[in-house]
Amino acid sequence: MSGNSVYTVGRKATARRRTRQVPSILRGKRRTITGRAMTVSAAAICTLYPSSGGWENAVLAISDRMITAGDIEYEPGGNCKISWLGVPECPGKILALVSGDAVSHGTIVSRTLNEVLAHYITDVGAVAKRYADNFAALRREQAERASLHPLGLSLDSFLDAQADMNQGVVNDAMERLRSHHLGVEAIIAGMDSTGAHIYTVGGFNEYGEEKCYETCHDAIGFCAVGIGGRHFESQYMVFQYNRIWALANAVLLMYMAKKKAEVAPGVGAATDMHYIDNRIAIALPDEYKNALDEHYEAHSQTVLDAWITSVERMAADERLIARPAPPAPTQQANEASSVGQSDDSSGTQESTPSTE
Repeated sequence: MSGNSVYTVGRKATARRRTRQVPSILRGKRRTITGRAMTVSAAAICTLYPSSGGWENAVLAISDRMITAGDIEYEPGGNCKISWLGVPECPGKILALVSGDAVSHGTIVSRTLNEVLAHYITDVGAVAKRYADNFAALRREQAERASLHPLGLSLDSFLDAQADMNQGVVNDAMERLRSHHLGVEAIIAGMDSTGAHIYTVGGFNEYGEEKCYETCHDAIGFCAVGIGGRHFESQYMVFQYNRIWALANAVLLMYMAKKKAEVAPGVGAATDMHYIDNRIAIALPDEYKNALDEHYEAHSQTVLDAWITSVERMAADERLIARPAPPAPTQQANEASSVGQSDDSSGTQESTPSTE
């Protein structure tokens, strides 16, 4: 080792390959994550009830148009953040939505699409796994180049040489490797031979670690990512949404939840929606979204009118505007009071000295 090396060697390295040890610093402390990727994207599974009878599932997806690039966020006109992932014979059956860093997401989508086309992947879960693998690979590449390349090391050489390195340098490098993140939250959703499916990749767990793996949300039938995700999902929880909701109900709720999520900082007002079933996969045109916005505004006005009517009725209700009378004493309270007075009397009599 060179004397000018940034780390020091405790003893002469031997030719024998050393067992790789993972320092305890990798076992991160439990902490609360308050930040999420900016913007909002969401997907939900709904149900079609054809006139011929029976039922089948469909997928709805929605996103704003806000773009995050590094520490800059902007909303370019005509931009859509939803990417199609599929083979030529069945285009558009699988899509990817993003919140967070669009540059990293674009790199991951490009790599994933190349693999999907090369291996003819049509299964939604398999595509989600490919996206997660590329997510983890890109995160590793960036962390390695940012934290280890300045030391003249790769991740493999670092793991081999760490036993001979200064422990402070090892801990510092490990912490920087562990804390590096892409800042991407993605949804992979679509239809395959087994039905409708929704997965998420990215975001943080309760230990502050970025989730470089896919998570399936088929059971609850919806999910949202980004800083507006909590606002979006709360609407679905209030309405007790599940995957058997009919299409018309699901479309209105999705659009309403997106409008509610716009109160979160960083969520754009422009909206893109996509629809997938067993036959078609399309981006909903502006005419459809304009009609949907009219129905949403009419619904919001109806809710507001009902609120005002209820408040006016409450203002005229004597039971609510009259000053509440103090509660009447109960029989039990009267009995307790009588017993207390009796005890006081007996105590007074016992304490009176005899005059005899």
